[in-house]
Amino acid sequence: MVFVNIISSLLLIIGIFTYKHFNPKKHINLFLILILVSILPVISIFRPGTYESGDFNIHIYRSIEFYRSLSEGIIKPSWAGEVNATYGLPLFIFNYSLPYYPISLFHFLGFSFIMSLKLFLAGTYMFSGAFMFIFTKKLFKNELAAFTSSVFYLFAPYHLIALHFKVVIGELFAFTLIPLFFFFIIKIVESKQKTKPVLLSKI
Repeated sequence: MVFVNIISSLLLIIGIFTYKHFNPKKHINLFLILILVSILPVISIFRPGTYESGDFNIHIYRSIEFYRSLSEGIIKPSWAGEVNATYGLPLFIFNYSLPYYPISLFHFLGFSFIMSLKLFLAGTYMFSGAFMFIFTKKLFKNELAAFTSSVFYLFAPYHLIALHFKVVIGELFAFTLIPLFFFFIIKIVESKQKTKPVLLSKI
């Protein structure tokens, strides 16, 4: 996987320089470059099967229980019946449950639970960079500053550790939503409307 990531990074760099060489007057879309850059760290996630990490396998079991409850018509699951040595426990009462909804949606669309979790990890990581770009572009009014901020956000050591080693889906989901919340706050301040803060608080 190290070799694959190095080759992918080199291909991306060569592709950018080649495009700039043959199109010197064309403006490079930094948002598109950011999306391509954000793909690089998630390539290793999609190697076959599971991989050694903190909570990857634990979230698979929890996703199975969460999806089972949803399929039984329980919109807000609380009980995980097959965990705790099949004795079950009210896991989703005290454990965050929001990330398991998109994972369950991926499984509903036909993906395995393992692939559904991988798609969730990759999606939250890439969207975190995209939302940071949108927020910082609004904040700084400068596309290059937004791109730089987003790259630092994506490649922050803790962000990468949470993605690859700890696999804490709650924190990764928070990494995705926080820039979006700050963007909405700026929009609320600019609009000076009294209804939008209420909507944001509900989120």
